[in-house]
Amino acid sequence: MVFDVGSLYAHFQCLQDTRKLREVRYPLALVLLLIVLAKICGEDRPSGIAEWAKHRTEMLVEWIKLKRRSMPHHST
Repeated sequence: MVFDVGSLYAHFQCLQDTRKLREVRYPLALVLLLIVLAKICGEDRPSGIAEWAKHRTEMLVEWIKLKRRSMPHHST
């Protein structure tokens, strides 16, 4: 299966984030993108999704042009 990660991220950026601003460390679009990509790769648990993202931090930062060079914790 092949798809454009950028277009998926762009779609997620159109969603409204209802979290309180002081509680937001990572954009909703990034969190959703990480969940979808990790799920496609077989991760089902929050801890597995967080580990999957952590091991691909450099690649994801480059692809999505992220400012922050860390990935969300599993409790996010």
